[in-house]
Amino acid sequence: MAIRRWCAASLAALTLLFGSSPLVAQTQADMNEEASRSYADEDKKLNETYGSLLKNLDPENQDLLRQAQRSWIKFRDDECRFRSADSVGGSVHPMMVSGCLAELTHRRIKQLEALSDCEEGDLSCKVPRRN
Repeated sequence: MAIRRWCAASLAALTLLFGSSPLVAQTQADMNEEASRSYADEDKKLNETYGSLLKNLDPENQDLLRQAQRSWIKFRDDECRFRSADSVGGSVHPMMVSGCLAELTHRRIKQLEALSDCEEGDLSCKVPRRN
């Protein structure tokens, strides 16, 4: 029962990432490959967003962001290992892992973007909006 709920939640996450027709592929191998590509795309965007934010910070905040990012990556990987544990050994496992990685990476991009462009005076913001 738990794997069924997890698969439904993962399908919902993949739908978010791929649009209304998340699984265009016909075979499990194709679906695994598509999920892997989606994660690679999100990872590339994350690296761009992270790099852009990093270069706009002073050295002390750069070190803090690097530390936070390393911790976040460990969290993401551990979380996806946990979420996909019930599918280990199955043909769906690579898709489950990639889908989780893509979902959490997408969320991290949004977090970093929020730190990169906020109103002047927002003390939680690291890089104020430029006019």
